[in-house]
Amino acid sequence: KRVEACEAWRVLALLTGAGGAPLAGAMCSNTQNFSAALRTALAEWAAEEDCACIDTESDSNFWRVWMISLCAAAFFSLVITVPMCFQSMQGSKAGLDDDAELEVNKQKTTIEAPQPDRKAACEHLRQTSVSVNGKWRPICGTSIGDMAVIGGPGMALYFRLLRDLGMVFIYMGALCCANIAFNTSGNFAPDNGQFLAKTTIGNIGSVLKHGANLAPSERYVVVKHSSGCQGTPVTKLTTIIGWLDFVSMVMFLVFLALFRFVIIPRIVKQTDEEDIMTKDYAVEIDNLPRKFDGMEIKDSSGRTAYEAELSQLICERVEFMRKKEGKRSAAQSDTTPVKVEEIVLVRDLGGKLTDIRALAEKEQQLDIAKYTEDIEEELWLEKKIGKIRADLNKEMAPLDELPVVRAYAILSTSMDSTRLLADYRFFTYKLVRMLCGPCCAHRKCFKGHAIRIRRAPGPSNIIWENQDLPWWNRSLRRFIIWLIFILVVIMSFVLVFSATTAAKSTDSPNDVLSGAESCDPISGASTGSEDAYRCIQSNATEWSMDFLETSASDMEKACYCDVVGYSAIFQDANLYNGICHAEVLKMAKKIGITIGATGIVVVINVVSKLLLNVLAETERPWSYSSLNSSKMVKIFALQTLNTAFVVFCVNYAPPDGVPLGSVIFLGDYHDSVRSWYSVVGAAILTNMLANAVTPAATNLSTLIISKVMRCLCARRQQHQALLLKLYTNPEFDMAVRFAQLLTTVFVTLAYSAGMPMLYLFAACYMMFTFWTDKILLLRGSQRPPQYDAMMAKDATQTMLYSIPIHCIFAIWMFGQSCTFPSAPLGGVLADYATRGMDQVNQAAAAGMTDVTATVNGTSYSMNDIGMAAANGVAERVTKEATWMFFLFLVLLVAIWVLWTLMWVLGGTIGEVFVACSALCCPTDLSKVAPTDEDGNASKGPRWVPWEKARVKIEQVSPPASYKMEAHPAFMDVKDYLGETLKVGSLKIEAEDPKSCRDWLCSFTDGMFDSCRHLTRCCRGCCCPWRKPPSRAPSDTE
Repeated sequence: KRVEACEAWRVLALLTGAGGAPLAGAMCSNTQNFSAALRTALAEWAAEEDCACIDTESDSNFWRVWMISLCAAAFFSLVITVPMCFQSMQGSKAGLDDDAELEVNKQKTTIEAPQPDRKAACEHLRQTSVSVNGKWRPICGTSIGDMAVIGGPGMALYFRLLRDLGMVFIYMGALCCANIAFNTSGNFAPDNGQFLAKTTIGNIGSVLKHGANLAPSERYVVVKHSSGCQGTPVTKLTTIIGWLDFVSMVMFLVFLALFRFVIIPRIVKQTDEEDIMTKDYAVEIDNLPRKFDGMEIKDSSGRTAYEAELSQLICERVEFMRKKEGKRSAAQSDTTPVKVEEIVLVRDLGGKLTDIRALAEKEQQLDIAKYTEDIEEELWLEKKIGKIRADLNKEMAPLDELPVVRAYAILSTSMDSTRLLADYRFFTYKLVRMLCGPCCAHRKCFKGHAIRIRRAPGPSNIIWENQDLPWWNRSLRRFIIWLIFILVVIMSFVLVFSATTAAKSTDSPNDVLSGAESCDPISGASTGSEDAYRCIQSNATEWSMDFLETSASDMEKACYCDVVGYSAIFQDANLYNGICHAEVLKMAKKIGITIGATGIVVVINVVSKLLLNVLAETERPWSYSSLNSSKMVKIFALQTLNTAFVVFCVNYAPPDGVPLGSVIFLGDYHDSVRSWYSVVGAAILTNMLANAVTPAATNLSTLIISKVMRCLCARRQQHQALLLKLYTNPEFDMAVRFAQLLTTVFVTLAYSAGMPMLYLFAACYMMFTFWTDKILLLRGSQRPPQYDAMMAKDATQTMLYSIPIHCIFAIWMFGQSCTFPSAPLGGVLADYATRGMDQVNQAAAAGMTDVTATVNGTSYSMNDIGMAAANGVAERVTKEATWMFFLFLVLLVAIWVLWTLMWVLGGTIGEVFVACSALCCPTDLSKVAPTDEDGNASKGPRWVPWEKARVKIEQVSPPASYKMEAHPAFMDVKDYLGETLKVGSLKIEAEDPKSCRDWLCSFTDGMFDSCRHLTRCCRGCCCPWRKPPSRAPSDTE
């Protein structure tokens, strides 16, 4: 009636020629060419917005929205990015040539007295954490360049990637900010109480809530301003939105390409040139002889014959390169004495280093038990120590007699290590070592072996427990672990899928249908019945309150409440307390079940993550960078699958005839219809909103809990070793952080085409994580190892695959004819698309053999299914909002194929070109011996002698040694390693073989001891005030 009244007033005003402004609900544009339904809709929209009329010819308000959105986004971008831009690569590094005396930052973990000393524990906390000369680094004053000193180029690249991704997502969100404004102003999506669903493209445009059979694809976007209301068809905006999203993807691709191929090499080079690290002076030597006669004999300095002869060879080769350098260059030669400052031999312990470490830890625990007079614990530890020591004595020879696997050598200057690498540059190739080894036996070989010399990793990046593992064992482990990983992923997917499906089955879906097949989900898909109740929006709007209160069924009441929307229900007390009260309770129950299912999914992810950590460690890589890279890939794959794609599979309904479609996909949505955004889209947006805050909050809570535990439990520690353990920060887990970063990027780009708010959520995640991780690293973490750029390279290369995924989902979302109506291509592009599709149809009809598949008792023609799918894809990719994504996808696939070919050729033919290049272009003396303007040798950081560099390294990034006892992982037990490593020097006679009864008794005793120890630990945790018995047990006990 209101629409008819508005129309009548408009006609009356036109007939009488009344001047002045038109009445509310009138149309101030020429609408003669519009349909009656559209004219009625425009009049009602004007009345709802309290506008005089809706101008459909002018678009000044829309441009105003674009400009305001861009200005607001630019302002917030500056507010967020300017502070982050100050975190540049320029670090506040103290020079090595300062006159001030540098104090060595030695990690004092030696326990001088067993009495607890909180002052010494606080000093231990600062020395084992990220500090400089025993002082905390400033949080805001520590730049990304300083991160390279703290944790190597890998740490600097992680924070640089967080910062740059945050700024890129801010800019991408700025491009799509107006899209969010237009989506929020619409009312197309069903109102199920999820506000975030209103920000998706499923809500773009306005539809009539009462009457008027207006096609959904003909809906308008209405913008109100003080100058009046303006309306424009949705199809006019969809093309612009599609192009803006495409520009954002091009921006992201350019950033990833620059970061992977420009920024990473530049930071690695800059870090290598500016920061003085232990690895700059060190080389790694392998392919050494495992044994030779007399290698264990020691000289007066304590060096074995093996170490002395290998050091002599290194000095001879460096002297040779210095002479060669002096002949080719006019620069002044290096006069620093050639000296091997340290050489460390890696022995083949047969994988027993883990047992040796456990023995050292038991020795430490035994000292604690003796000091606290815990007789029962002392007896148990003595028994375990005796057993471990006996096993090691039987299986190990003395340490100096064990075979040598590889060696790490530190030279007096970093230029000497560069010279040595240049001398052995061809020996990195196995073929060269096989052919030229015998010819160079008197010059470069060691004891007849063609050794290989490479740049050594950082000493803190080495995993000592895995150094003696042969390559074939590691390859076999990696293959088996990947098979187990696939099995774990499948099991995790099944569990998460089952939990999500169970939560979904408890809710009876009641989707609001528009009546158009392209706009609605599949009817009865979730209930399995074709006769399921259909809630038609146009029918529900005609029902009166009397009918609903007296004659309507429960399904009709629920349908009416869904049509009205939960926002209107909460604002109307009569609806809330009346016919919609049961529906509100059902919604609350649904939210509770969803939260419970989410909790189950979180528990499954946590357990799976712990299992994946164990699997990655079982591969036993040589370095922490390789270990964390393996963890990163596995955890990322698991989290992305369970976070992004399980909810998609649960709610997706595949076309008929798809094998296993009814088993894997159990949803109601065959396409990205409007209610898909209200259900699936809202769930994804909610998860990503929580993801933006939860990691940062977890990091801060970890820091706060550790400080609280020290305040509460410091006085209850009875031994200094226990107090030091309490005052030791946890490790900074880079693998989990990179995996979470990859998951955020992939989920964001997969669904951001239809949900642009994901860009802003991702930007918030990057910003919050950047600052909280920085605080946690500088105040609440152990000093990290010197990571290389491996994880950053793997992460950025993996992110490149998120762009084609975005293109596929963009075609799926932007190609939906009802939710996102877009005009088909015209002109030359339309002709090319039509010709191409005709050729595909002709080739398919001429060359395809019909295959019939039977699914659930129904036969399907695979040719018909294939042709229908091809036609559906062709219809989607030939629209003005999608065609550029299709061409971009084809281009990315072509680049990927070319990249794969280059990778294959690079591993074969490419190595030949590298070897030929090294042969034709000998050592560049300008790189080995840099000179100044006068031609004299430069005395830059590369010429700093090791004695001075060692002091600086111990001050800012220890350790400055490759000895195992100097490694951070062994610092807490280094006082016990000296005696523990001598276990092989005590020979005992072999025992007689044990019978089955002896093995059974030994197993039973071990189980009894383990259970008793576990009981004591639980009692100590539950009753910490109880002191252990100080008396010795009697003979009966």
